[in-house]
Amino acid sequence: MKRQRKDKGVKAAPGVYQLTEGRWRIMAAVLKDGVRTYREKVLGPEEAPKLQDAQIARAELVQAIKAGSATTCLPPPRGRPTVNDYAESWLKRRAPALKFSTSERYIEALAAWILPPLGGLYCEELSRGDIEDWVLWAEARRKANGRPYAQSSLNSWWRILCTFMADLAAEYERPSLTDRIRNPRSNIKTIRESRTLSSSELGALLQVIEEDHPQWLAEVTLLAFTGMRAGELYALRFDDVEEHMLHVRRTVYRGHEGSTKTDAPRTVALTPTLRQVVADHRAAMLRDQHPGLSSGLIFPSENGGFRGSQSLLNLLKLAGRKASLPVRVGPQVLRRTFNTLLLEQGVDRAVLRAQMGHSSEEMTMRYAGVRDDQKLSAVSDLIARVQGN
Repeated sequence: MKRQRKDKGVKAAPGVYQLTEGRWRIMAAVLKDGVRTYREKVLGPEEAPKLQDAQIARAELVQAIKAGSATTCLPPPRGRPTVNDYAESWLKRRAPALKFSTSERYIEALAAWILPPLGGLYCEELSRGDIEDWVLWAEARRKANGRPYAQSSLNSWWRILCTFMADLAAEYERPSLTDRIRNPRSNIKTIRESRTLSSSELGALLQVIEEDHPQWLAEVTLLAFTGMRAGELYALRFDDVEEHMLHVRRTVYRGHEGSTKTDAPRTVALTPTLRQVVADHRAAMLRDQHPGLSSGLIFPSENGGFRGSQSLLNLLKLAGRKASLPVRVGPQVLRRTFNTLLLEQGVDRAVLRAQMGHSSEEMTMRYAGVRDDQKLSAVSDLIARVQGN
């Protein structure tokens, strides 16, 4: 049933309200360059005889706002927050309890994928139709090369939208608008399982790095034979090293140190081969008097702070191309390769979860009793397999 608003009329469509005597009120708000611009206009029956004409006029008003040529300008009615307003307060409340990486992901998703089509709407008037329109909008997004976004990207936007809308619904004491609405879909599927290397391909990659980029060999070798995430690698300190184990306690994201992805520390196997890699790397740092020695980090940046993964991405891309590998290599490919090769080797899945840090509470309980010597044996066998190729 259409809702009667004394100040606007009867809502007939998003941003379109029917007034008396055949008139229409159209409203639009557009987020442009970080600033929300609001416009509204009243149309007479001669300008818009039907609802469809009013909708067309509103679409033209939106385009005029984007082009900067809309002249009718009224401030939004006071006391009626828009989705943009709610998003600002939502992030302020949420951010202190979130990891830095999660907070950044929320901010980026809201700014690029959620607020552009929804931000100018009033919170109290959001409808399921607005969310369904967003789904169609998201499916129509294209990258700079004209290709649609992969399903994994759409899923990420959708999860954040659902979280945001659930909190908004609780704030306004109404059902969540995303319930029983299909998520956006793409015909571009991300098949992560295929993006792994065989043992011979991994051996070829490491050989290229040893020959052409020996200064990078230590960190790539540790990534390849520990299953660590790049952020975990760059948060490692020398006091995390024990005789047979590395303690993975932290991660780094965009220069910010925090807890691991699962919030649970773990140990990964440090075989004699890997222990020697770390020792040789430290000896090289001492010889060269690396600026990061005082930080205690195993792989500091040139100025002694935290390293980022971008330089590593570029290196792996070049090395993978020279090794004629069938996939573009990055830290995640090395992590999945480690996982896949150990599975092929017949390693117990509990041992593998303990090494990789794939832990829900249930999984943590399942591998809580995994011995360090089991991890060492599994990784030693894998290193011998790769080096044997």
